[in-house]
Amino acid sequence: MSAKSEAVAKILAKIQPTWQPPTPLEGAPLVENALLCVLVRTLSQAQAEATIKSLKQAAGDWNELRVCQPQELQPLIATKDAARSLRAARDVRECLQEIFQWSHGYDLESLKEDWVAAGKFVTYLSFHGHRISHFLMWLAADKKTLPISAALVRMVDRLGVGERIGSLKKSRAPIENLAGGSKEVGAKEQDFLLRMSEVIDRWCHAQKPLCHQCPLVDDCVFGRKAFKEWKVQQVRMEQYRKKEEQRREILRKKEEEREKKLAEREKKRREAEQAKAERERARMQREEQRRKAIESKEKARVDEIQRRKAAAEAARVEKERQRKAAIEQKRKQAEQRKRDEEARKMAAAKAKAAAQLKQKAAAQKAAEQKRKEAERKAAERKKAAAAKAKKSSKTRRR
Repeated sequence: MSAKSEAVAKILAKIQPTWQPPTPLEGAPLVENALLCVLVRTLSQAQAEATIKSLKQAAGDWNELRVCQPQELQPLIATKDAARSLRAARDVRECLQEIFQWSHGYDLESLKEDWVAAGKFVTYLSFHGHRISHFLMWLAADKKTLPISAALVRMVDRLGVGERIGSLKKSRAPIENLAGGSKEVGAKEQDFLLRMSEVIDRWCHAQKPLCHQCPLVDDCVFGRKAFKEWKVQQVRMEQYRKKEEQRREILRKKEEEREKKLAEREKKRREAEQAKAERERARMQREEQRRKAIESKEKARVDEIQRRKAAAEAARVEKERQRKAAIEQKRKQAEQRKRDEEARKMAAAKAKAAAQLKQKAAAQKAAEQKRKEAERKAAERKKAAAAKAKKSSKTRRR
């Protein structure tokens, strides 16, 4: 075994994988295997497969699921645990969103066509991570070739067990030798890939690697340097922190002194304002008393004027009342005299009318008596004439 192989074996022994790849779905598209890998973070293999089946039956295509809210996908998750189902629903949505964002679709079959392009493409799948990305590349290669990505080449270069070459294509042979030197990907190569992917996802980031937390820091050329720089940085940060604390303490004391002076100044100002307010209050009280005295005197004067005016007005009203009463009395007396005169005239008129009626009645009665007398005399004459005629008739018969 070469020195590099021994170094790699030592390195791999320090890495404990926290994620195991699931049993792939045979004959299924790579996007379904990507969902399977994401779901087994939360669910079991059987639950993940049942969930994928439910998702395929519920939607016409993956895009419908991508635009759904996690709460809408939650009933399709094959678990009764509400927290796990919600987390799995969010993972499904994030998985589909990331694939769509970087591939403009859901067809990952392009990973089968060009493994170099695939090795560059998987660097964008931050949500999936390199453990899942390398697993998908391995499935895309029909499980026959070791996946090589830019992140894997970067890590090997940082470890110092291999040299970075200009292209991914030229890096394949050195990395395959480190993995086991076999053309076929067996259990050893899969274990190499899984452990290296674990380090890439958790610590060996492209821009800000966490070398001080990585278990391989003592075996990594880049890590030792970065860790040394990190410790120097921590010392500087500690020094800066202490200086900052001292500066803040000085500022705090200055601020306390300033606040104390401000408090004393404020206290004096309040005392001065309070004394001024007391003087103003006393002045206002004196002014109020003087004003009340003036108002009381003025009120007494006004009341006296009002009383005199009221008395004069009462006298005037009484005089006017008496004058009006005298006028009213005269008017009533005049009206009474007028009524008496009218009554006298009416009585005279009634007496005259009664006398006239009486005379008229007497005249009518005299006329009636004359008429009756005339009728009586006429009847007597008629009776005398009849008697005379009867007598004459008797005489002629004789």
